[in-house]
Amino acid sequence: MEKVLLDTNFLVYVIKENKFYLFEDFLNQNLGNYKIYIFETTLAEIGNISKEILKRVKVLIRNGKIEVIKEKGKVDELILKYKDEFIVATDDKELAKHLKRKIVKTKKYFRLF
Repeated sequence: MEKVLLDTNFLVYVIKENKFYLFEDFLNQNLGNYKIYIFETTLAEIGNISKEILKRVKVLIRNGKIEVIKEKGKVDELILKYKDEFIVATDDKELAKHLKRKIVKTKKYFRLF
């Protein structure tokens, strides 16, 4: 099973733009079996950005679409710590430079590198 870790900016984008279902379709077509993860700290970051988006993310967590990793710290540092265990979905160009396997979004679709 492939494990996909979402960076805060990526998750906010797919929720805000109502593209989570498109992201799931992308994963199904490209990775087969997958599980989506976020860090506990990601929830705090999202709460600082938008309470409405945080509510929607919590629904996805309750519905089993996203699993929360209970580890605290700065999200980017945690992602780099676990980068070899996950495919990371991010829009952060600096972070992406350090990742072996990543998913980025373009204007119309998602792409796996």
